[in-house]
Amino acid sequence: MDQFQKGYVSATLVIFVIVLILSICFLEHVLTIREIWLIKVEQEVNVLELLTANEDTYLMKLTLIIIRHIGFVKPVGVKESPVPEGDDMSSVIEGLTPTILAMNDAFFLPYVLESLRGRFSRYIIYDAGSEDGTENIIDWFCETEKDAEFFVRKLPFAVPPIQGVYRNSMLVEAETEWTIMVDADEVYHPSSLDMLWSQFGLINSLDAPLYGVFKRVEMASNLLHRYTDERTHHRLYRRSAYFRGSHPGEVPVHKQRPNNEFHFSDVTCYHFHNALRSPLEGSVPKRLDRKSQQTYHPGELVPFNLLETLPILREPINSFPVSPDLEKLQHDAKQV
Repeated sequence: MDQFQKGYVSATLVIFVIVLILSICFLEHVLTIREIWLIKVEQEVNVLELLTANEDTYLMKLTLIIIRHIGFVKPVGVKESPVPEGDDMSSVIEGLTPTILAMNDAFFLPYVLESLRGRFSRYIIYDAGSEDGTENIIDWFCETEKDAEFFVRKLPFAVPPIQGVYRNSMLVEAETEWTIMVDADEVYHPSSLDMLWSQFGLINSLDAPLYGVFKRVEMASNLLHRYTDERTHHRLYRRSAYFRGSHPGEVPVHKQRPNNEFHFSDVTCYHFHNALRSPLEGSVPKRLDRKSQQTYHPGELVPFNLLETLPILREPINSFPVSPDLEKLQHDAKQV
């Protein structure tokens, strides 16, 4: 193929892509919300196949960049829920159930649960044999969260392969199509849950996604710093997205891929995996070993004002104990 023919093919493909984009923009006004979003999920695969057939790698990459970033598909006929304001700040996210698996998490679990208060109508909570007062924290939350229902299991300690089954049984007991996995060392700012509330209807209207993905910020052990790199965090799971393997470290049966993920904008999980979570820290299987894994130390350490970012941490909750590092932060903040 000479240069003229190559140029002709490339120009033809460019025109084709432009026509494709304009056509989808037009279809935006006539298709249903479900059809629109199925196009958004599938369009990269379809265009990739078309362009690969012509072996024009440069144009293929250029087109995919356009499709990913131009943002030309918006749902029509179904509006995103507005971000709640004022008295609506605690709007319930219907159809989404938190699943919380705890074991010796007394230092941060009160904040984890309190950050979720008023947001969900049903909770699934397992205690996997705690001895540090975690059970009392669960009881307190169940008694004080009056407008929600709970399915709670207080289990004796079990080895990790048995604990691996818990994730799957929680998916079933949630009784909703979607669950949000909340570990006992994860805290959300209200604005993130507001954004989840406003966007959840989109993922709930699609057939393709199995997973919902947030941003994750790793805190340093001293709580004075955070790591610079924000990782993706798979937190929403469809009922059919079950696991195999042991806990911790269970593995999704359906591999997590871009074509079965839904990325939520502006939803951030603050992860306290590196912090001291219990006076009985060493009794939890693999906890100390996992703290040294590189995935929990992404990027460089930078100073971070934790109490300003997450005001919920400024005071103890219901006189429950807090970690020595957090207690020092709280004390120092009162002296300023």
